[in-house]
Amino acid sequence: MRGDDNAQEHRLEDEGAGDQAVHARIAAALARMARAGEGLPPAPYVRRHLARHAHLGGVLDDARVPPDVLAWDTSGSVRGLLGADPAPGRRSWLSAWAVVEPYLQDADLASRLGSLHLAYAALHHPRVPGARMPPNAAAPADSPLAVLWAQWSPPSNVLATVTDPVTSLTAVPQHGGVLLAVGGRHGTIAFLDALTGRRIGEALTAHDGEIRSLRTSVADSTGHRFLVSGSTDGSVRIWDALRGSLYDQIQHSEAVWTDDCACYFADDGALCVVSVNGRGELARWTAGSAGAAPAARRVLATVEPVLRAAVTTLVDESGQRRLVLAAGSLSVRAESGSVITDFPLDNPVRALVAGSEPGRFYCGHADGALTAWDVRDGQQAVLAGHGPPVVGLTAVTVGGCEVIAAGRGTTICLWDPVDGRTGDLGGHQGTVAAVAGFGIAGCDGLASAAGDDTVRLWPQAVLQQRLEGGDYVANGPRTAAAAFTTGGGRALVAAAEEGGPIEVRDITSGSRIACVTAEPAPAAAAMTWACWPGGRLLMWAGTDHTVRGWDALGERAWPHVLPCGRHPVRALATCTTLDGPLLLTGGDDWRVRLWDLSTAALLHEWPGHRMSVRAVAAAVDVAGRTWLASAGAEGLVRLWNTGTQSVGTAAPGPLRCAQGVINALSINALPAPGLSTHLVSGGDTGTLRFWDLATGEPLGAPVPGHRSPIDAVTTWTAGGQSYAASASRDGMIRIWEASAQRCVLQLATATPVRSLSAHPRPGGDGTVLALSGEAGAAVIDLAPDPRSSPHGR
Repeated sequence: MRGDDNAQEHRLEDEGAGDQAVHARIAAALARMARAGEGLPPAPYVRRHLARHAHLGGVLDDARVPPDVLAWDTSGSVRGLLGADPAPGRRSWLSAWAVVEPYLQDADLASRLGSLHLAYAALHHPRVPGARMPPNAAAPADSPLAVLWAQWSPPSNVLATVTDPVTSLTAVPQHGGVLLAVGGRHGTIAFLDALTGRRIGEALTAHDGEIRSLRTSVADSTGHRFLVSGSTDGSVRIWDALRGSLYDQIQHSEAVWTDDCACYFADDGALCVVSVNGRGELARWTAGSAGAAPAARRVLATVEPVLRAAVTTLVDESGQRRLVLAAGSLSVRAESGSVITDFPLDNPVRALVAGSEPGRFYCGHADGALTAWDVRDGQQAVLAGHGPPVVGLTAVTVGGCEVIAAGRGTTICLWDPVDGRTGDLGGHQGTVAAVAGFGIAGCDGLASAAGDDTVRLWPQAVLQQRLEGGDYVANGPRTAAAAFTTGGGRALVAAAEEGGPIEVRDITSGSRIACVTAEPAPAAAAMTWACWPGGRLLMWAGTDHTVRGWDALGERAWPHVLPCGRHPVRALATCTTLDGPLLLTGGDDWRVRLWDLSTAALLHEWPGHRMSVRAVAAAVDVAGRTWLASAGAEGLVRLWNTGTQSVGTAAPGPLRCAQGVINALSINALPAPGLSTHLVSGGDTGTLRFWDLATGEPLGAPVPGHRSPIDAVTTWTAGGQSYAASASRDGMIRIWEASAQRCVLQLATATPVRSLSAHPRPGGDGTVLALSGEAGAAVIDLAPDPRSSPHGR
């Protein structure tokens, strides 16, 4: 698993750890070398090793690794070198890079520079207008963007992002550190340095199915460790944890999935593996030597199959090896498989983990409950469940006490079964899939992986803080909705945190224009601005299934309330026609409504959808034609024309997108020469698709790029080119050239963006891009051609 570059890094650290001054001088020389080649890429050695030399020399700061050099870094280890809690001040740019580093491993320089400046402004100059930021906060040279304003709280504990959705996780102690072995849905095992997040070697193609179980053995008599994996392809395999090579394997005689596995060393030093499969078979085998024929397994017992069985192994108070099997009941068994004790279960078990005390083990249950057990005396303690099942369970030591960590939904529950202390870790944007404890000198803690395709670290101090009742939210306050406008001579951003009022701010002056009390509160992402005679009208969907407004010119509430049925409103879009401003709404009642904002009258109501409407778009082209579109859970885009009747009619035939659920739409009604008015759709497959609205035909196949569903898209034309931007739950925004349908820029936001909007730059050529999501809102000034760099100085 370890290539020449990795070996060189270890030699660097081993040889230089005792000579800090030497590394400090090397770092200074490398920094001078990088600056001397202004306009040229730093040398490969500088890109890969400058940060490490600075770290070993005790001089890892913004002076030694300035932003224009930092964006070239290829070590992938800045976050780890800074530690679990990046320091502000003289390491401001470094701490900003640490936030976006996991998302930019394969990105080009422009994408790295733009992402770095966005993170820096968000972390260190929140709510400060770009023109008022200090000179040292200016966008780095060659950046394709400048941050105009940001109130964005990106997470600070993302270790790495993954391409194969994580299903299992385990820590693998190595000489001088710890690796995290990450098992995926498509059968891969990737190895990450738990300190830096760097990928070690290539991912193993380990199985033909999902890896449901991944376990690390204790060290054998020579200090060697093994990795055991169990998969839905029916196989259980043993891997050399140091080399990443296959050591032994066993395949069930018939195709049946493996639910769980565990391993231990027998008294004679042989590695034994136990597993339980979908037929309820508890099996064991003793591993052979590397390269030998696959071993034969021995079925120890067969129990009634359940949805998900679990197994672990431990030593009891008498020193005897015991197997614990959770299926229809909870049984403690001898190595032979014979039952010693059988405890009935009222609540199905989804995960098992052995404790540090002899005979102690813990269960995670289907309703989210956690229980502590003794092999002889049975259940000792219980933490009641309250919803999602436990997916992932581990035991960690916090402040000298054994604490259980369990994935429950999007949070991680911490429980001290002795004194009953509890705490929750929030931050993941997807369901937690796996957790694992680990120990590195100075960085003991917990690792977690979730459906948001991130692996995160939770250091010891954070675990202790949460157990003591302290506040910790990795992503900062959650923003319910936000929107931006440049109309009426002012650049205004409106944002509402969950449960709070809507704040309207002038991003040029930084001043707060208004604090709008929204009763009921705004619904997520359903907020927009509409053109209004003499100014702008802020519109939002409320939790009472209505749409309300606020007049920015008069700084007062709009006197109308638009009723939208008895179900939540999911999407809003506005456009201005010759007859005045229009509002298009869509929601969970499967209907699309068109409103005249001048009179608050309902113009049309279309019932054509057969599932929830997730996205709407509205635009007027140069010929004065009004384009209206809607899409949603059925995966179709429907086009509407207003006609002259009291109820509108659907344009011929829906657009069949082949993108899963459609979450986002945008219409470019002012395309560049050579392009017709077109629509862009984004869906759950993570693809983007372009459509010619004149013909209703797709402009090519779905365009891949994102690893997760797309939640927002926007379109614009600038510098003679048409562009689209897409935002995904993978924490990335991608900007596409529409004619070629190719990605020209990536921006790491490190957390999902729920809405995007593009606006002409006031008084100049270029585009202002506004983004918002649960982490807040930001407004950036894009170059006319995002591949150029007019903001560099």
